[in-house]
Amino acid sequence: MKHILIVLSFMFIVVNNYWLNCVADEDLERFHKIQSLLCVPNKTDTAIMDKVVECVNKHNQTTEEIAFAKKLETKLTDCANKADVSAYTKVDQTVMERKATLIVYCDKEFFNCMIKVFVDNKDLMDEQDRLNKSEGKAVEVKTHL
Repeated sequence: MKHILIVLSFMFIVVNNYWLNCVADEDLERFHKIQSLLCVPNKTDTAIMDKVVECVNKHNQTTEEIAFAKKLETKLTDCANKADVSAYTKVDQTVMERKATLIVYCDKEFFNCMIKVFVDNKDLMDEQDRLNKSEGKAVEVKTHL
């Protein structure tokens, strides 16, 4: 279970630049678009999940993101314990990255629980916002070079 929490924390940072913040409608729309394509239990299979995981793994985490992921891991323990993606029988969920991706995108209870964790922990939300802004600056600098 600890391994899936680490993966979930990493997935949260990578997948969600701003989707908990109200100011980023397009990111939330993108998240919902991915959900609509990915969260189809009778169609989503291991090959699809592997492509999503491969894409996510291309993101290099900074030391700040790694530290944040560890902090987030402890806060999301209860959320992860309640997650249920058993309907996705075509996905080999023995690989934690696949299961974590399914949980982050497709388990509405996990998503709601995670939002509650952020709402209840303003310092966590502030830190996520700070990380998002610094990542945005890095992308902006890279784009202009």
